[in-house]
Amino acid sequence: MILLTGLVVIITGIGMLFLKHRTTQSSPPPATSFEAHKTSDDLPNSVIFNYSISGLPTGHVMIQQSWDSTRQEDVSANRNKHASIYYYPGYFVAKLIVNGKIQKETAVFIQTKGWKAMIRRKPMPAYLSSGETRTGRGLGIDAVTILKKTGTSVLNGTWTEFANVRPFGDTKGDNFRLETTLANTSTAEESICRNVKITVLGKGGAIIVPLSVKGCEANLEMLTGDQLISGREEDLSALGCNFPDFQDVTVQVSGSRLHVLINGKLAVDSTVSYTIGEIVGLRYAIEGIGTIKHVTLYSGKKAVYNENFIKD
Repeated sequence: MILLTGLVVIITGIGMLFLKHRTTQSSPPPATSFEAHKTSDDLPNSVIFNYSISGLPTGHVMIQQSWDSTRQEDVSANRNKHASIYYYPGYFVAKLIVNGKIQKETAVFIQTKGWKAMIRRKPMPAYLSSGETRTGRGLGIDAVTILKKTGTSVLNGTWTEFANVRPFGDTKGDNFRLETTLANTSTAEESICRNVKITVLGKGGAIIVPLSVKGCEANLEMLTGDQLISGREEDLSALGCNFPDFQDVTVQVSGSRLHVLINGKLAVDSTVSYTIGEIVGLRYAIEGIGTIKHVTLYSGKKAVYNENFIKD
């Protein structure tokens, strides 16, 4: 009888330990949530974030609009809504940060209706109408328009941006080709280096190909998904162009190789170890004034987007 009682106690104890272990393992995580919804389908766009950090120690709470850590806003730990304004299009991954640690992320996809042109400036850009950017030579901006918008004809550090942000079928960042013809038409007095940046935007990152006039290549920085290549550390001299002449540029990723061709000549042959995922945008940034003649995007060998901006 004593032996049986002891056995019952042992079995009961083991059962309690098992129950305690199972309860510990299956305990729900803290009720942390983070969601976003847009208030518009145009620009600018307010985004309402719904968040909850119940179950976490009260502390410093922030919402970061994108990968850029400078775009952080403090929010109350005792509330559950916060609104942010997005002035630029793109595919952003917003972050809920508590006490310096990322707790949740959510995607914010700000699309455009065709091509959207703007002059970058703080605290907000200057948007351009289609009448201000559709010229006889293509999609671009001239000296008269940029002077009216900025009040200056010295355009070093003044960037005009043209963006088409939307899904492009099922085009993947590891198997695409972008063909385009463009020029920075600024004079040396307006913009010394006459920089251009061509961006292929993906859900998981971006490829940015920089161009400049010959002599300014040391300032260039190229992004190949997760790798930043500096013209001060690598030879990017092949990305120097004879602006204001138009340049035929091809950006192609196939498998693990990135190729950039300028006027049919190979300028970049680089390894890509990180895919940017589904392509959701094309963006051109021109320092000063310039023009884009045409854009064709291929998914593999199939053209998924083609536009000629020169009207007959």
